[in-house]
Amino acid sequence: MACHVKQNVSEGMEIAGKVGGKPLPPKCLVWASFFLRTLAAVLTLVAAAVMGTARETKSVPFTLIPGAPPLIVSVPAKYHYSSAFV
Repeated sequence: MACHVKQNVSEGMEIAGKVGGKPLPPKCLVWASFFLRTLAAVLTLVAAAVMGTARETKSVPFTLIPGAPPLIVSVPAKYHYSSAFV
């Protein structure tokens, strides 16, 4: 799909009509802008869902007495521990 721009010698470039003296953008730019905004909104919602539902745990060895075998403790990592929210 290509954008077509009319060449007008007296006014320079005329882009798909005018409203209030200002040129309108070509329809392909309007659709591209709509598509990119929708894509950004969808990806933002997906990222929020992934951050909210992520369940990660880390097994940390914890030694109470030196020389004794370490006690393994599972520690959950929560989404608000992320550096993006600092």
